[in-house]
Amino acid sequence: MFNTAKSLLVIGGALASAAPTTRGLLTPTLLGEPQTVAITLDPNLQRDSCVSTTELVDGRVFWLCRDSIILRNQNLTAEIKEGLFQGGALGLVASTGSWSNQTLLGPELQPIPAGQGQTQVTDNYQLQLTQYGGESNYFANEPYVYYEPNECNGIPAGSSQGNCNDGTRIPLWPDSPAIVTSVDGETTTMHFYIKVPHIYDFLGTVDYYPFSSLYKLVHNHGDPADQLPTISLVDEYFWPRGAFAYGDFANVKQQGSDYLYLWGQSSPPPFFNVTANQTQYPPPQVGLARVPIDSTEDKSAYQYYYPASGWSSTQPLTNTTSAFVDVGGVGGGTIIWSDLYQTYLWFSQLQGSGVAELYLTTSTTLEGPWPAATYVATFPQGNSFAYSLAAHPEMSLLPNEFYFTYTQQVDYPGTTSTVYAQPLMKLTFA
Repeated sequence: MFNTAKSLLVIGGALASAAPTTRGLLTPTLLGEPQTVAITLDPNLQRDSCVSTTELVDGRVFWLCRDSIILRNQNLTAEIKEGLFQGGALGLVASTGSWSNQTLLGPELQPIPAGQGQTQVTDNYQLQLTQYGGESNYFANEPYVYYEPNECNGIPAGSSQGNCNDGTRIPLWPDSPAIVTSVDGETTTMHFYIKVPHIYDFLGTVDYYPFSSLYKLVHNHGDPADQLPTISLVDEYFWPRGAFAYGDFANVKQQGSDYLYLWGQSSPPPFFNVTANQTQYPPPQVGLARVPIDSTEDKSAYQYYYPASGWSSTQPLTNTTSAFVDVGGVGGGTIIWSDLYQTYLWFSQLQGSGVAELYLTTSTTLEGPWPAATYVATFPQGNSFAYSLAAHPEMSLLPNEFYFTYTQQVDYPGTTSTVYAQPLMKLTFA
């Protein structure tokens, strides 16, 4: 899966120094080189593209990931040499969920366990951030984000991958994380927006105007550690065909208010703007919406941003030019409010990029303007495209330290195949 950096947020840290004092409207400046601190891994899965909820859920990190190969006894060699669909693995699901643990100082990193599989992925690392949970889903070959029976354009969809009988596919791929919308003493409730694309071959687009769904996730604080939040569908067509997929491109809670801000992007990215009939479509555009956090399921409570006139209750389409917003060239990514820098930080790869480069744009208001994103750092590329760069603010201890993950494709020794790896990177800023 190639991404346009639908990614997310930052943070994590080891106690290295006293927390910096508030800077006030200064752009973060990188100190030193990026640190590769660990590999992020569920040893049972070969995973493509993960994002995490940007605040801790009951003291842990909650992850959503895209295409996940279920390995047989953690055996990556069998999957590569025998083939995914020839018995080398247990199956493939379009999405999985996971937990990872936190300590007082940041993510819980452990030495690579002796006897663990996927050594071809972990050999270059000393430490691992272990993802776990959801085994009852994926060992039953069931995706975490489940399909509706009609989600194959009238052709019965496969329950695990979204494969259609005509050779096309509806991949329910998480692009942005689930958002915490309420917490009480016993439960944490989250909501999750997802575009429902229809593709063919290597991300060719069948439906240029897909609808988008809204899911609700409920975590009971007393549940077993490996049990994922219960997921239910609020509305399959929450954003109708032709509308922006608000919340799928990026999302963030507004500092000092009860509003949730949601960005959506039209389809597809320009690298793949050719459909099955070779029709050329315009490059993607971005729209912005907002809603009170306690009204997430109420479509009448949403407002839509028109840069020339402000907020309106009139929902635009993806070809409504007056609703296009400039986001500085980012390709998704994560937005956070920084008390240290007194501004919003939007970390991302550039739109359409397959290079492991981190960019940043900043704004004191979520409506913008967002200046052209500037280069921050380069991460290890791997052997092919690198994408889905995500920041994890919920992991950070200090406000100037940020953790990131992204998807590498690395060569499997002695073959022409590549496998997925998810490095955990740490950056420190002045």
